Amino acid sequence: MDQKFADYFVKPLESPIRALFPYLKDPSIIGFAGGNPAVDVFDVAGLREAMAEAMCASADGWAQYSATDGLPRLRQAIIGYMGRRGAPVDEASLLLTAGSQQALDLLARVLVNPGDRIIVERPTYPTAIQTFKSAGARLVGVDSGPDGICLAHLRSILEESSASGRPKALYCVPTFGNPTGRTFSAQNRRGLLALASEFDLLIIEDDPYSALSFEPLDLPSLHRLAQQDASTSGLVVYLSSLSKVMAPGMRIGWMIGAAALVRRCAIAKQSVDLCSSSWTQAAAAVYLEAGRLEAHLPRACEVYAERALAMQSCLSSLLGDRFEFDAPRGGMFIWGRFPARVNTQALLKACIAQGVVFVPGDAFYADDADGSTARLCFSMCSPDRIEAGVRRLAQALDRYQAGQVAD
Repeated sequence: MDQKFADYFVKPLESPIRALFPYLKDPSIIGFAGGNPAVDVFDVAGLREAMAEAMCASADGWAQYSATDGLPRLRQAIIGYMGRRGAPVDEASLLLTAGSQQALDLLARVLVNPGDRIIVERPTYPTAIQTFKSAGARLVGVDSGPDGICLAHLRSILEESSASGRPKALYCVPTFGNPTGRTFSAQNRRGLLALASEFDLLIIEDDPYSALSFEPLDLPSLHRLAQQDASTSGLVVYLSSLSKVMAPGMRIGWMIGAAALVRRCAIAKQSVDLCSSSWTQAAAAVYLEAGRLEAHLPRACEVYAERALAMQSCLSSLLGDRFEFDAPRGGMFIWGRFPARVNTQALLKACIAQGVVFVPGDAFYADDADGSTARLCFSMCSPDRIEAGVRRLAQALDRYQAGQVAD
C-alpha cells in the first residue's frame, strides 16, 4: 500500500501535541500539554445568544454556502475589530479561513515548491513545521532569544543564499510566542523588517495571542509596521484567529496580505473546502458586532495572568534552579530548560506515570533540537490544580534524577 501514498505521507510527521490529547481527557492527569483556551473562560451565554440571533435571520445567511473569501457580514466585523485594535484593513487584503491553521496551509500551497526553503524560529510552533514539510519545504532554523529573532544569524542565512536560492519566507510568532511566550521588541521588529526589505523576504506573522496581554501592550504588529513604509508594505502576511480569544470550535481565522497573494490563497481554498462554515461565521459576526469579544477579553486576560503567576511561583518554589524559564507577559505558555542531562522525552514518561503531562521541547525544533527544553501550558488549569501538577512534575524529576527512569 505504501507505494500509493505521496512521498511525505509514506511516513508522515504526526503533531506531537495532538498525540498527547488523550491524556487531556483523563481527569486523573493534570494537563500542561495542550494549547487550549480554558473552558471555564468561554463566554458561553454570549456565544449561545449570538448563535440563536444568527439563526433568526434568513437561512440563506447561515445555512447556505457562502463566498470563499468569507461571509460579507463577518468580513466587515473583522475589519471593524482590527481597526479598533489600531490595524486598518483593506477589503482586497482580507481572506477569512477555517482557523489560522488553514491560512498557514493555504500559504504553503501557494508559496512552496518541493525543495524551497522556509526559515522558522528555533523553537517554533510544531504544526507550522508539519505544514511546511508536508508541502515539500526544507526548513532552516534561525536562533531566537528573549527580544526576538537573532538578526545576525538571520543575516548570515540570507547572505549565504544565492538570489535564486534564497528562502521563500520566514514564519514567526512575534507576540507571546508559541512555545516560548516571548515577544519581539520594537527594535527587533524594525531590524527584522529592514532585513526583509534588503533581501526581499516574505514574513508570515502568526498572531493568535496578542489580545491575551497581562499588561498594556503598546507594540504594533509586524504587519502594521510594514504598512508604514513603502519598502516593506507587501512583505508581511498577517494571520490571526478567534480560536484563543473566543472559541476554537468556531474555526474562524483570517489572513491579511498583499492582494495578489490573498487572491491566490482564496483560489487554493476553493479546492480545500469551498468556503468556511456559514453557520459559525454568522454567529461570530453577531458576537463581534455586539462588542461581546472586547467585553470578554479583560476577564480572559485576568484569569490567564493569575494562572501564569501561579505556575511561575510553583516552578520557582518546587523546582528551583532545576528549571530555568522565561516569565511571559501574555498568552498561554511557559517555556523553560531543565539541566542539560535531562531528556524531556524520558521525563515525560515518568510524568505520565505520576499523573501530569507537558510537551517535550524537541517537538518545537525544525533542526538542532534541544532535548532538555519543555513547554508548559497554564491556561487550562486552576491555580490549585497547577500547584498539584507542578508537585507531580517535581516528584517525577526526582525519580528521573535518582536514576529510577530509563532514558
